[in-house]
Amino acid sequence: MAAYNFRFSARLCTHISSLGRISQSIPNPSRTSPLRSWPDAGCGRGYAAIGGSTPNEQPHANAPEIIESLSAQTPTATSEAATLGASETGAAETLEATTSTSITETLAPAASTRASSSIPTTSPTSIPPFNSTPTPAPLPPTPAKGPARRDGFVPRDVFPVPASITTSYFLGHHKAGLDRMKELVGQVELIIECRDYRVPLSSRNPLFEETLQGKQRMIVYTKRDLAQRVLDDNTRKIMTKWHYPHTVAFSDTSNPKDIAFIVNHAKKVARDHDSLTGTRMLIVGMPNVGKSTLLNALRRVGTGNSTKAAITGGQPGITRKIGGTVKITGQDDPLVYVIDSPGVFVPYMSNGQTMLKLALVGSIKDSLIPIITLADFLLFHINRNNPGLYKDYCPPTNDVMTWLKAVARKTGKLVKGGEEDYEAAAIWLVGRYRKGMLGRFMLDEVKEGGYQEWLEGEGKAGESVTQARKRIKKERIEAGRKRNMETALPSPEQSSHNIPWSVTMYS
Repeated sequence: MAAYNFRFSARLCTHISSLGRISQSIPNPSRTSPLRSWPDAGCGRGYAAIGGSTPNEQPHANAPEIIESLSAQTPTATSEAATLGASETGAAETLEATTSTSITETLAPAASTRASSSIPTTSPTSIPPFNSTPTPAPLPPTPAKGPARRDGFVPRDVFPVPASITTSYFLGHHKAGLDRMKELVGQVELIIECRDYRVPLSSRNPLFEETLQGKQRMIVYTKRDLAQRVLDDNTRKIMTKWHYPHTVAFSDTSNPKDIAFIVNHAKKVARDHDSLTGTRMLIVGMPNVGKSTLLNALRRVGTGNSTKAAITGGQPGITRKIGGTVKITGQDDPLVYVIDSPGVFVPYMSNGQTMLKLALVGSIKDSLIPIITLADFLLFHINRNNPGLYKDYCPPTNDVMTWLKAVARKTGKLVKGGEEDYEAAAIWLVGRYRKGMLGRFMLDEVKEGGYQEWLEGEGKAGESVTQARKRIKKERIEAGRKRNMETALPSPEQSSHNIPWSVTMYS
């Protein structure tokens, strides 16, 4: 009987394990993990599948009734086997069949009720098979490497300079002013050379270094507020190294601190010279770089007199001759007088890019460069800095005509018939950039060693007036000699007997 009870217990555990596998095939929405496969490993794991004693498993809702029914069926099956008086093997087989049928009939209604009440309808193919491996969740997509440009827009890398662009703007009053500067060199103690901060390299005039050499110099980068609202420390350090040992200042005429720095340096120079008649200083620079505006600011900050001492304007050529002396210090300070001068351009500009930059900032007259070309050059630099500056008019584009058409439509710059006035739109855009209303950026690249690279790349841009004249004269003489040689020499088809008699007579 003890052996019979042992066999009965083993068979019962086997059936309970089988029922666990049947229960496992029914999806349970309360589980957060995928369905797990239960190996046929004995009574303990099978009971866990029914009663939910395994960690992180929710027990079946009808598990207590199932277990109670199993307990009630066990003595019934035992009494039936004893009454029949069969052998241990036959009794075990009969008991196994009866117990399996009773347990299946008891669990089937509970399983069907649970499936119909709490399990959503699922196709058979969505239920994973027994001992199947759960499918891993898909990995997130790998982000693209490198920053992508907005809307796929790519600005131009190079701006082609038209071959017909003007290469000179050296006028008569430029030469007269330069000659007068040579006469005043011996009477001044400090040269204040103004350069446009937006074009710190292009606004350099090599004539000043040749004519005014040997004098103490101060480089003042004007219109700093039109390129940067706040002066960048790295840019300041690089540009200061360019001109060592000369003093470098950065000027925003609306900022009293910038002007006071220049005035204090002038006072220091005056104290060093200690002249009874006062110290004189000369302001020089390219046309329309802000020399007269700086002179008025120096007088306003140094003396408190806000009356303009020099006429200013937005176009080059306002000052056409050397002006008188203007006092820029107070009564208790050393006497410092500043002399204004006309802007002087270089005689010859071989670099077309430099010419376009100076035209864009207003250093030459707008009539010398086609305004559409100037607007296209402005669009080129805007796209390289921030194409979003004109987002209110049109999407980013490299086509200047598309840009001008959209601007003309938005601003109402139309001609008779409702057609777009492209030139009026171009003039309006260039004017807004010059006022700092269409982006604040520099046209020249500022970097370590950039000043020397620019000097080496300019080539003929640094030649003086005399050198330019000599070069042009030499080119004309060489061209004349070449023409004479072509007309004097016989052609290859001519034979020796066709040589003119005047040549053979003296041979």
